[in-house]
Amino acid sequence: NYYQYSLRLLNKYLDNISYISVVSSDFGDPKMGVPALTSNLVTNMKKIKGGEEDEALLPLATELYQNYPNPFNPETKINFSLNKDCNVKLSIYNVAGQLVGKLIDEELTAGYHSKIFKADNLNSGVYYYTLKADGKKISKKMVLVK
Repeated sequence: NYYQYSLRLLNKYLDNISYISVVSSDFGDPKMGVPALTSNLVTNMKKIKGGEEDEALLPLATELYQNYPNPFNPETKINFSLNKDCNVKLSIYNVAGQLVGKLIDEELTAGYHSKIFKADNLNSGVYYYTLKADGKKISKKMVLVK
């Protein structure tokens, strides 16, 4: 299928790479509900091989992925991708729209990123996480169960 074909192409390409800039080593873990790096998500990016820059993989779009695990207790991982360097805000809101956590508020490089959200001080319930980057605002729902 398409998923397996894309993985074969990616593995073939990565065979000769000694280092590639991917923040989370388990980003493509199928149990996370996040697709592995497929051709519809990636394009060119810099990679480093023996101290030289070559072409590698870069997301085509800024994307926010579903957190894993979900429901969660007491922490969950939030993955996202950036197609270019930009200022990024990753925030957590309760169902009333109140800000309950700010995970990221800084300039980040293009590529794949991951952040752990620890909800030790929050009550069980539905929360929303919002990524603001590159003029986009993307939100997803997550459930905390204690």
